Amino acid sequence: MGFLEKLLVAGGAAFIASAFRQAREAQAETMRRRNSPLRFDDRLSQSDFTALATEIAHRTPRVVGADVAGMTVVLDIRSISGLSSWQAEVDFNDYGRLTGNYWIHTENEHSQIPEHFADALSAKVVERTEAYQPPRDVGPVDEPSEQAWDRVSAGATQSAPPGWYPTAEGQRYWNGSAWVYEPVRNDWSAHARPLSPQAARRPGASPGAVVFAWIIAFLTVGYMLPWAVAMSRGTRNRASVGWINFLLGWTVIGWIVALVMATAG
Repeated sequence: MGFLEKLLVAGGAAFIASAFRQAREAQAETMRRRNSPLRFDDRLSQSDFTALATEIAHRTPRVVGADVAGMTVVLDIRSISGLSSWQAEVDFNDYGRLTGNYWIHTENEHSQIPEHFADALSAKVVERTEAYQPPRDVGPVDEPSEQAWDRVSAGATQSAPPGWYPTAEGQRYWNGSAWVYEPVRNDWSAHARPLSPQAARRPGASPGAVVFAWIIAFLTVGYMLPWAVAMSRGTRNRASVGWINFLLGWTVIGWIVALVMATAG
């Protein structure tokens, strides 16, 4: 085995090891994100999210059903022939919060229907959360203790409408006649990242598909490297990269074009 062959084999082995490590890390991070406790709030409640998802699914062509569980929507999509159906899962759980970001797992990677649905729902989520107006401030708090709130005169408190108001203990709910001693509601809206629907994440290839792509790249002595890179990065046009790499990579120019597409997509 010559020096060049040894170099290619060592490089391929390093690529495969790196792909395995990245796949494990990605899977662990996905589990951490999806296992985060769900935190709906006044900006968009669980029932509001379910209603929006159901409404948009009803308007999306070929979507015949939508099941909402927490922040995840499972779509039942009719095939073009109408003789069968397939499913896609759109996950809006961004570490327990609704930010407009989403992740797609689909049985049909060639269809754009799940992404059209996700983009429409993401836009509504961002629109509703950005349009939310917090309760008006009823004035500064003079005394920080709960006992001080209990001593507020009936005439002063009864003039305030029901709602959440800031206190020294955090946000408290006034029902129109008395303070409701519920757990303090943390307000993280001021620190939330402003996101647009365009910031939503694109669906990526499964870890198994990424590992398979790197094995093929190794077995072909780097010939299918651009396709493996596209699979690892979750490039949207990774199927096109694969075909260009396979059919035109032998021309060298085709190999370079496929690599550029893989890193730029």
